[in-house]
Amino acid sequence: GWLVFAYSPTGHLHAYRPGDRLFDAIVRSIQSTDVVLETSEGPLLSIREYAREAPPTRGGTAVLYDHDHGAATYAAAEALAAAHSRVVLITPRTQIAQAVNYCSAIGVHRRLRRLGVEIVTGARPLAFARGRLRYEDVFSRRSAELDEVALLVYATPRCVRDELAAPLAQLECRLIGDCMAPRNLMIAIHEGQAVGNAL
Repeated sequence: GWLVFAYSPTGHLHAYRPGDRLFDAIVRSIQSTDVVLETSEGPLLSIREYAREAPPTRGGTAVLYDHDHGAATYAAAEALAAAHSRVVLITPRTQIAQAVNYCSAIGVHRRLRRLGVEIVTGARPLAFARGRLRYEDVFSRRSAELDEVALLVYATPRCVRDELAAPLAQLECRLIGDCMAPRNLMIAIHEGQAVGNAL
């Protein structure tokens, strides 16, 4: 089937498939957009889907599109390196691990380099079809291709998880962690302790 990657004005990446509900409409078909991916020949999974149902060891090239820069993304890169003969990490930013504290980021770089993960910065995917991924430099707009791609996994920016806020609106609730904004574990624990102390 077809899948569309659409960039919002803030640079966030949204993925849609036919049948997805968008506000008051349903995506019936996708004919033209900035980025269209065809997935008939190679699986395309979000990082969450990959964590739940990682395909068996396949060999070949796996591509990880990193638009999240959190620790879980690099854990996925390590898992991909164990299952594939080549892993290419592509990110639109000028460096990786920007949402990881500095000391831990050094460990991320060390592990990925030792595993032979190739890192392409300042780039974003354009199209994926028949095992070929085309991507472009976000600054120069020059494009390049990767062949024999067996799997494409993408990690997008995280969203606020405040589904319980509305049902509990009649109560005095203090939002912390991912209910307030996407957080890492350390910040969520700190916020929880601060709320606990205040109570």
